[in-house]
Amino acid sequence: AIAIIAYGRGYSMATDGSVNSTGLLVLSSEPSGAQIVIDGKIKSATPSTLSLPPGTYNVTITKDGFQNWQKQLTVQDISIN
Repeated sequence: AIAIIAYGRGYSMATDGSVNSTGLLVLSSEPSGAQIVIDGKIKSATPSTLSLPPGTYNVTITKDGFQNWQKQLTVQDISIN
């Protein structure tokens, strides 16, 4: 139960066992099913909510037959003190 509460407050467990704060990036498109690329790596498809470490990311949303959307976005820590 503690892990679920911590995740809801913006924390995640790293592979080395440390606990890190995270932020959320919520992406959608019309039509849905567009590919989400973050810093050149395919991550998911729209709609999607991604939990990411705080930082700046190059985000691209792409779908065949449609114009690509690209923007540099900053994800902030969502933890509650």
